[in-house]
Amino acid sequence: MSKKNSFWSYYGKILIVGVSIWMMLFSTSGNIYAQEPEEESFHRGKNYFEKQKYEEALIAFDAAIRINSKYADAYFYRGVVYADRYKFDEALLDYTKAIEIDPNLSYVYANRAMVYFLMKKYDKSWEDTHKAVSLGYKVDEKFLVSLKKASNREN
Repeated sequence: MSKKNSFWSYYGKILIVGVSIWMMLFSTSGNIYAQEPEEESFHRGKNYFEKQKYEEALIAFDAAIRINSKYADAYFYRGVVYADRYKFDEALLDYTKAIEIDPNLSYVYANRAMVYFLMKKYDKSWEDTHKAVSLGYKVDEKFLVSLKKASNREN
């Protein structure tokens, strides 16, 4: 075998492997993260959220949910992103889905209570506040004072 043929034989194989990897990464519905475990997508989303990169966070949480549709915390954090951006209806949908998956997540009830409060749905806010407390969540006193005042109720 000539040097020229061995060169192309060796580097041709590398090129084929490289193209194969590239196709695997980019042919999964345009999502290069489609093959990663949901935990990686989830943590990437949290990191983006902390950096206030909300669109990137939503994409990462969407990926985690696509990989595992029963990932309650991914729904919760996506709801947090929506709530932070004043998209309350979307936040409520995600919080509710997280509760359907795991009805013992006190912090989800607490966040949903806050969204209901912001939407002036005080009775629902009280319901979720009571549920969060019954699950061991320590509700912020300032929130309780605001809810009492806005709803003209004591509890």
